Amino acid sequence: MSDRYTRLMDDSYPLSTLPTPMVEAQVTRNLLNQDTAYGDGLSQPEPAGVARSKPYVSKMDFAAIAVSLVCFGLGLASFVPQSTAVWLGQTDQLIVLGFLLSIMAFCTQRQVQIFGLLWEVSGKSTLQNFDALLRNTAFTPDRISVSPRALLLFLFALPLALSVSYKKFSGGSSVVGISSTSGYFGTIGPPGYQRIGNGLSLLTNVYLPFWTDPGYPRTYGFNLFVADKTTTAILDAPFPEFIESLQVGLGLGDSLLITTDVNATVAENIDLSTRDQSNLTLWNKTFEAYPLGKYPDNPTSCGDSQDCTDLFYVAYTGSGNIFTAMLAGTGSGAPNNSEIYLSVWNSTAHETFQSTAERFILSRRICSGTWNITAANVSLIGAKILQSNDEAMAHLNQDLIQGNQLWLFNYFRDFLGEYNWRFRQGYPYPNNNDTLSFRTSTALAAAMVWARIVSLDGAERSMDQYQSPSHQDVDYVGKNGSGLQYWVDSSQITTVKETLTLKRDWGLYFIIAVNPMLAILAVLGKVLLYPTPIDEKFGLISMLAGVRSGGIEVLRGASLSGKLKRQVKVGFAIVKDYEDEHGDHVEVHFDAARANDKVASGRIYR
Repeated sequence: MSDRYTRLMDDSYPLSTLPTPMVEAQVTRNLLNQDTAYGDGLSQPEPAGVARSKPYVSKMDFAAIAVSLVCFGLGLASFVPQSTAVWLGQTDQLIVLGFLLSIMAFCTQRQVQIFGLLWEVSGKSTLQNFDALLRNTAFTPDRISVSPRALLLFLFALPLALSVSYKKFSGGSSVVGISSTSGYFGTIGPPGYQRIGNGLSLLTNVYLPFWTDPGYPRTYGFNLFVADKTTTAILDAPFPEFIESLQVGLGLGDSLLITTDVNATVAENIDLSTRDQSNLTLWNKTFEAYPLGKYPDNPTSCGDSQDCTDLFYVAYTGSGNIFTAMLAGTGSGAPNNSEIYLSVWNSTAHETFQSTAERFILSRRICSGTWNITAANVSLIGAKILQSNDEAMAHLNQDLIQGNQLWLFNYFRDFLGEYNWRFRQGYPYPNNNDTLSFRTSTALAAAMVWARIVSLDGAERSMDQYQSPSHQDVDYVGKNGSGLQYWVDSSQITTVKETLTLKRDWGLYFIIAVNPMLAILAVLGKVLLYPTPIDEKFGLISMLAGVRSGGIEVLRGASLSGKLKRQVKVGFAIVKDYEDEHGDHVEVHFDAARANDKVASGRIYR
């Protein structure tokens, strides 16, 4: 038997007392154990471990906090500044924030995980808890304590919760000023309503949204502005070609807000006093001012010939004893439509034209208007009347109203019955809910005059055969002319781009700040738990390097399954090494019922 074979025989089993097969098996086991541990069975390998002291805060800690804070700053920059938000848009904002949250979650998870390990060592540690924390799994059925399982569940749920929560803040908007573009404005209908008739469609388009939902001060549709209970303006608007040029490049959720001063057709309701309503002399003079025609005496239609003899036009609506009438167009040649009367009355209730008539003053005035232009639509969203009627009369050309044959009643007589403002239920005052009825007739008067101007003399007809002869020599350029069409320079237009973005809500700030706050708190916790005898690089190598000789026997049987029948406690001891000038080493004990030792600052441990 060779010397090596003899050395490998266990002294506790003398050959003289063992059968030959058992001797050979014992030798084989010892040989395999020594070959596995020492390579050739004769010499131990050189240790590969690196000794070090434990830092309070490592480079990885600084890096994790720095990266988290940078991502936090980039996240704020993606939605707080309006210019950046508009540039990105909501879709790209969601992509950027999702990416940044993922990076911050990666940094935070490792820091919180290390803090959990340190916390585990500071109390009663078990091997199963270390295993779960190192593998970052909370769903193992092994005997894990409540606190590490709760921590791991938190680390699992936090990124999921944040990734869902930040999407709930979609649907906001951001605005930024951009360079303006010059373009044409004028008396024109909305896109698609050019040259389609005599104004009936235009009147319905502009007036119906207001009639179905009256209120003030409010804007409606393409260019209607109801300033108050008695004043309504219909603004000159951007030309379709100009609108189309602005719509180029607008995506879903994008819009342009353009603001400029334009001309407008304004109607103002002037109350008639009870004395004026009963003043026959005044009314006779009023009737004489409208010489273009008089309805013939017809007591059967009017119910009272005295009420109807001198009216310009009277129409029976076919609804009981309800009658409608209008006085419009004084003078001869090109009538003056700056003052018109509308009336709806019930003759059986002893009402007359005079007792129910409403007087309106119409003029062209300068207004400020703001249009919202999207890829598929354009609407007036803000307006302000900048001139009084007297100022407009003194400084602005009024030819479109004061010298234009519009034939209002010929075209709109049926609309007085269709939009019967007197016999429809009164609308409460929208601001303080008082019982005063809201007058819808002012907007109707403005709509009738505007619709006829657009259909008869509108800017889109300025060069064709339908142009009114009385306006063939009108200057169409400049707001000091009649104002059918005028060029507005970019310097006079303010343009703002509005884009669908994330909302600037405190909840979104909190979501972005969660990971950096947790990373900082985890590092502060590591500093407070500095004396614990493990480092941030603690893992499988650290634990195996510290296991004392024979200590791993308690784990026998779990090499493949990785499962233990019971909780195995873990203890950490600081062992003084007098033979090594570098200092002490950390020793790991399994099933040890002892408190863990503490490391010292600056001391090197193996």
